[in-house]
Amino acid sequence: MHNLNYSRADINYTKKDSNHTNRIFFLIIVSTVIFVIIILRLFQLQVLKYATYHQIANDQHFGAITLNAKRGEILSRDTHSGDLSKLATNTTLDLVYVDPMVVQDKVEIAKKLAPLLFTKKDYDKCVSDPEECVDEVIDVPELDSADIVETAWKLDPANEAGDTKPKELKTYSEMVDNEAAKILRKISKEEVDFVILMREAEPDLIADIVNEKLPGIFVDTKRFMVYGDPTLIPETQLKKVSDALSKLLNQNASDVEKKLEHKKVRYVFLKNKIEPEISRKINDLDLKGVVLLPEHWRYYPEDSLASNIIGFLNSDKSGQYGIEEYFNSELEGKKGTGQLAAIRRQADRLKQSLV
Repeated sequence: MHNLNYSRADINYTKKDSNHTNRIFFLIIVSTVIFVIIILRLFQLQVLKYATYHQIANDQHFGAITLNAKRGEILSRDTHSGDLSKLATNTTLDLVYVDPMVVQDKVEIAKKLAPLLFTKKDYDKCVSDPEECVDEVIDVPELDSADIVETAWKLDPANEAGDTKPKELKTYSEMVDNEAAKILRKISKEEVDFVILMREAEPDLIADIVNEKLPGIFVDTKRFMVYGDPTLIPETQLKKVSDALSKLLNQNASDVEKKLEHKKVRYVFLKNKIEPEISRKINDLDLKGVVLLPEHWRYYPEDSLASNIIGFLNSDKSGQYGIEEYFNSELEGKKGTGQLAAIRRQADRLKQSLV
């Protein structure tokens, strides 16, 4: 029989070894739990809620707009010579918009763009025809329904009383200052406050919508348009308003609700049909957040020749009457978005800054 004698040092060593093992085991368990939690969280974010966060990311990074495809041409053939002539074709002109979340100096952008978007040529049109001036200066409905329309003429109380005294014409610099102020107001907004819900609405429908008295929902009786201001719709009433509108407009309730959700401003339209020379000047300014996008516009070389046969396009660029309507699906092509153009432009600027 052997006597086992353990020294105090041996006992202490055994206890230390046991404590060390326990600590390692505890750390392994904690690490495993943390790892499992991370994996579950990643699975929730990247798989279960992928669509939700993907849409949020797109909304934050991109100011997407719908771009119509280049419409097909309509040709006629001379039965004798066999030569082809264009009855309907396209011309390409730029549209300029601003992404407020990208711009660095909004005041600078407004000042530099104003004389390019309201040129001396535009001013001369105002002098010759004030009504034409309203068409040039007035805000486009898709952008801002709240801006006050200004003309080139200063209002004179005497004129309202029937006095025939000539109206005082604003100077070109004053008109440019007005344009700069409007641009600054537009790009300073943080939330989208104008969403078109329907164009070319029937008078009875407009009357029904007015009678509903829905918060944040408005009508334009001159343009027969229904639009909304999401900033005036309480989030607690969004679903109720969307459901009511969907029945009146005969649209999907979820689609209406998505249009009326509160969104950050990422796309502020300023002007379209910009002349090539102006486009080059805007491009040369190299202003961050200011983007030019090419748009295709319908052009009829023979003017009104055979117009009753050819037809025309409405405000949504869909064919109306004649060939334009009958072959609309073949002529209109496939729509896209303006994201890629904006990304390429920003990428080009980044490359230039690194050179």
